[in-house]
Amino acid sequence: RHYIDEAVDSAQLCNAGELSPQEHYYYFAMSIHSANEIYRNNPFVRFVCVYTNWLRDAGASFEHLHRQILGIDRDSEEIVRGAELAATTPQVYEDYVAYLGDDCNYVICDNACAVAVADIGRPYPTIAIYSKSKSQRPHEHSPKEVRGFSDVVHAIHAALGPEKSLNEEWYYSPPASEMLLPWHVLIKWRNHRLAGIEGIVNIFPNEYSPMDVVEILVEKLFTLRQDGRISHLNIGDECRQSDLALHYWR
Repeated sequence: RHYIDEAVDSAQLCNAGELSPQEHYYYFAMSIHSANEIYRNNPFVRFVCVYTNWLRDAGASFEHLHRQILGIDRDSEEIVRGAELAATTPQVYEDYVAYLGDDCNYVICDNACAVAVADIGRPYPTIAIYSKSKSQRPHEHSPKEVRGFSDVVHAIHAALGPEKSLNEEWYYSPPASEMLLPWHVLIKWRNHRLAGIEGIVNIFPNEYSPMDVVEILVEKLFTLRQDGRISHLNIGDECRQSDLALHYWR
């Protein structure tokens, strides 16, 4: 649906966070099935890009909930770079999440299946959600693992709200590859237009630090959980008592 159920005007759009957790799980499962069908039916596809452009500032031609699922004949450049790191240090993504969590205190929320952290080194404020599963590809995850991963992604969308322009990008090991990569999703908050200096110095000015992102989202997540709008998750400091380890390389 394009609008929230109680909408009275066309500005009240329905984003991924306005879905129920169960609806979002179906949305996720349908996307995984569709991507896998492209691999099954087209032997020339090396990688299926799964991504969402929410609102015009994030690249959407139409401002309603939709998802792009696109088969291409080469691997993603970012995935290739990640695989090169993992080839020498298999646990590199687990170490990275531990660094963001334990050293930086950038963990936003988690459950038994996934963890969300404020990412660093991106042009826009970015939340990274990592699967804790031993499986590296979305279609290899069990329904329970997909639901748990979906619940964390859904909660982040709900906390950011429908007014913010976002990109959701999926990363995982291509089926024909022996790369060691965890399935992870980046949600990029397109909160500003480029200032002009970026192309000269490769520095991206931003008004929000990763800690700002954590504080904004943690506060909203507690309210959403209390109101029953998201599935039960560990939030903020509660995550210190949970297991943040990733298992894709074990």
